[in-house]
This record gives sequence, C-alpha cells and structure tokens, in this order.
Amino acid sequence: MAKSVSMPKRKLALVIGIDNYEENYGRPQLVNPVRDADSMGNTLSEIGFTVTSTKNKKYVPLKRDIDDFVRLLKPLDLVVFFFAGHAVRWEDQNFLLPANNRNLTKENMTERAINAQLVLEAMMARDPFATIFFLDCCRVYEYRHRDLPDPGRRGPAAGVEDEFIPRGGFKQMPTTFGSLIVYACKEGTSASDNQLEENGLFTKYLLRYIVRPNETIHDILYDVMREVHEVSRGRQQPFYNGSLKEKVYLYTDNEHKGLSSTSSAGTKHVLKGLRTTSADKEGASDDNDDALEAFRKRGSSDVYLNKEQFEDEVRNYCKKNGWP
Repeated sequence: MAKSVSMPKRKLALVIGIDNYEENYGRPQLVNPVRDADSMGNTLSEIGFTVTSTKNKKYVPLKRDIDDFVRLLKPLDLVVFFFAGHAVRWEDQNFLLPANNRNLTKENMTERAINAQLVLEAMMARDPFATIFFLDCCRVYEYRHRDLPDPGRRGPAAGVEDEFIPRGGFKQMPTTFGSLIVYACKEGTSASDNQLEENGLFTKYLLRYIVRPNETIHDILYDVMREVHEVSRGRQQPFYNGSLKEKVYLYTDNEHKGLSSTSSAGTKHVLKGLRTTSADKEGASDDNDDALEAFRKRGSSDVYLNKEQFEDEVRNYCKKNGWP
C-alpha cells in the first residue's frame, strides 16, 4: 500500500533582495538581486505561498523583518527563505550582508550582518513541516583574520592582515532534521549575477522549474543544478545539504487544478492584484491576524496573499462593514 503524503498546514516564504550596497569590494554593482526577489515572490505567490518580500534594507530593519517573519511561523508550516545579494564567511559562519555594509569589521560583524545559521535555527525552533533555504549570494569575498588558518596552507596565514580575500562561496551550514539548504554555488566559488539577463543565473533556473506541480524539491533541484552547471560550463555548481523528514512538494496537482480554473492570463492578473503593502490591509483571515498586525507596524515590506487568503480577507471585510 502506498504511503500517504503528509501536507503542510500553510506555505509561507520570506524573500530578500539587496543590490544597492554601500560597498562592493572592488566588484561591479549587483543589478539582479532585487529583480530576483520580485520574481521569486511573484512565482511563489502563484503556487500558493504567502510571501513577505523585503528589499534593499539596512541591518536594523532587515533583522526586524526577519524576526517578524519567524514569529509568524507555526507548527507544520512549509517555510521558504530566499536571499539574493552579498554574503561573507567569518570564523566559519555565514553572514548575509545588509545594504549598509561599509566599514564591516571582525569587531562588528555579528552586530551588522545577519548570521544565516541563527536564522535557520530560529525558524526550526517553530517546528515547521519543513524549512528550505535558497541562498543565491555566493557573490563576494571571504573575510579572514590574520590568525585564522589559510585554507591553502597549514597553520596561520603569517603576515596577512585582516582583509576581504577573493575566495568566495558559503561554508556548508549544519542543518536540523527537517531543513534543506540550497546554495547557488559550491564552497570556494562564486555565483553569477548574470547581468545581461533579468535574473541571476541560479535564480533564473530555479524560477523555471519551481512551478512544476507534483515534483519533490529534490527533483526540482536536480534539474536546476544540471542547467546551471551546463550553461556556466562548469564554472558554477549549485549544491544542497540537509535532511527532510519526508518528501516535500512546493506545488501539488490539487493546487494546480485550483489555479487552472481561470485562464492563465486571468490567474496572473488576479495574483498580481493580491500583492499589497502592509498599509493597505484592513481585514485579515483568522489564521493571520497576529502576523498581519506585525506587518502593518513594520512598514514597507510587501505581503503577497494567495487566492484563498485573499478571499477570506474580502469576506471578513464585507462582514465587518455589514455588506452581503
């Protein structure tokens, strides 16, 4: 007898894109991270996720947005976290850089950059169905202290002062059972911003395959990794690590049929209409009252509602105003 597939209660995503950095470490200004975040937010919304999008934020508002999103999570939620921008390694930890990244030092790293490992641990503490990280951010330098061992030598790197060194790439992060971390490139290499196109190279192919219904996340990733590797002629090799509790589907046939009840063009129009800012919200479904209140207070981040939640919101608003 085939084993029944468990399903998450809700599908929530946080997408982050930053490209207006104060400092680019001698590299060209990034052009695609915000477009990557917009594309990913719209695509995840189309396949049934409630998406929070935050773009070009400095450290304090960025950390606040992440903390608010973590507080939103409930047991058995399917969680997606997407980040496009610059990142660095420091003392074997991975840090996501906010827009105000100038004068980043070893002394202020933990207070001026986002520790990706701590974000994952905070999300997993909410007991989700699964948490999936997409990190399209291996686009910068590793920050190394002169007393840290050089990967190419034994012992300390004598005579090397604190500096950004062009090694690039995230260090593989330890995961908690039920989580999966997907990296745009392998350790020690860089990911392409793909500046001649609308999206970074990894995000481009992730967007292409993530919309296919009834495929596990692993099946999707096999195709994404193959395409990126082939197109980059082996220069960029995405990889992932983690251990999910069971098969995870981002988009199922039932959801696909629901969206297909209207025309494709009509569906895109409706879904784009669901994108609102926190200031626009008057009513909300019972499930999301607390979360939407946090979003109202937070300001400029975008919230994408899926079709069912939008309909609930409209019904509640009509009922509140005495409309049939």
